[in-house]
Amino acid sequence: MLAALALLAPLAHAAPDAEGVEVATAESIDAEAAAGERADPHRVGLGTRAGVWYGGAGAPMLGGHISLRPDRNLRLILFSDNAAKGLDTLLQVDHVIGFHAIVPLVRWKDGIFGAAFGSCVDFRTWRDRKDLSMLRADVLFGPRAGIHVEHDIDAAWSLQATTTAALYVGNTESTYGWGGRTDGLEASAIVQAQVGVTRWW
Repeated sequence: MLAALALLAPLAHAAPDAEGVEVATAESIDAEAAAGERADPHRVGLGTRAGVWYGGAGAPMLGGHISLRPDRNLRLILFSDNAAKGLDTLLQVDHVIGFHAIVPLVRWKDGIFGAAFGSCVDFRTWRDRKDLSMLRADVLFGPRAGIHVEHDIDAAWSLQATTTAALYVGNTESTYGWGGRTDGLEASAIVQAQVGVTRWW
């Protein structure tokens, strides 16, 4: 009896039809689906990023992000960046909070190249460079779009690079020509480029 069951066991996974061609069973389909999940098992990641900001005066940026992979065709990045740059006697400090939705366009074994879309809010202050006392403050909103490259180093780590153009709307992009004016809004374009590393779970 045990020998007969052992001979019949392979038939539970792929049974031949009348012409001898194997027909996929529910068990084999489930196994293929599980293998596909193992190819991209990570769903939540935490990482750090650094970059540069071009717009007005260039400025270095440092921040962190939470990365999500809710679907094979969508990735989300929630980020917070910080930048500071000198403007004559002032120091401009930016705290940026936003998100990117990544749509993969090209895939390879361990990575993707995709389009990035999103928006952010910039909490900006201007401080005296001597004593760092705050002189002015503003809140800007910026829709953004660009490109994103991501490559998995191994089962737990990945590298990312993102370049985006943003259109910030606020009183002004910098203090040059502002003259203390607080009414009215202006739009200014900037470009940001970041590289980062993510730990996945």
